[in-house]
Amino acid sequence: MDKCTKASRASFIMLIVDLVLLALVTGAIMVVKPQFAQMFAEFDVVLPVPTTLVLSTSSWVYALIFLILAAGLVTKEHLLARSSKLRLNIAALIFTMVYVGTVVVALFLPLMGPWMAVE
Repeated sequence: MDKCTKASRASFIMLIVDLVLLALVTGAIMVVKPQFAQMFAEFDVVLPVPTTLVLSTSSWVYALIFLILAAGLVTKEHLLARSSKLRLNIAALIFTMVYVGTVVVALFLPLMGPWMAVE
């Protein structure tokens, strides 16, 4: 088996693993979210904005997000299998995103504390 076939097989396996994990997370959110919504409703307290946003989003939105991400993963794997230059560009983009994300979190995380606080 040549290197190209091995890389293609590994890429396909990673695609399957990514899709399975995405389906598990989406399914867990769709099953667990209603239980948490009921529990938080019984507490009768003001919830933080991110929690309210997650609880107010309906299940079909999560299914739509799952489909979009799954299509993106399949498209990404298909395109990466065809172009080595694209693979290099995406690797550089991911490296840049990680670096920029670390800087953004370090700068703005202290500012988000009061916004997320429960009164």
